[in-house]
Amino acid sequence: MWLARRCGRVVSVEHNPGWFEHVRTQLAAAQMSNVDLRLRTTGATYETAIDDVTAIDFALIDGRRRHCCAMQAAEKLRPGGMLVLDNAERYPAALNEEWHRFHSIVAAWPKSQHDDGVSRTDIWLRPAA
Repeated sequence: MWLARRCGRVVSVEHNPGWFEHVRTQLAAAQMSNVDLRLRTTGATYETAIDDVTAIDFALIDGRRRHCCAMQAAEKLRPGGMLVLDNAERYPAALNEEWHRFHSIVAAWPKSQHDDGVSRTDIWLRPAA
């Protein structure tokens, strides 16, 4: 809801039916119509949930199948856009080939890290064209 109040359009993908209903109810109560809330309960449908979205300005990766979501977001992110990966300490480039590929794509992008001693959030800005 915080993002929806600050963005023109939000596409949100959720894997948990209970949480999906909770968020849907809150959005309806707040009369927020700029959120495209999508429920995807399987890995295959979760990974392809934003296939129909051509370009994005902001991506927050904080759910399942993060390597697939991060790759899609990096590929669709507009120049000047921001990509946020929550719990980034869990996903180093050395973890596997998928994360190595992601980190190779964003390696030249300006990056900041926010670490509270428990978890880390990494933020990349895609360079302007």
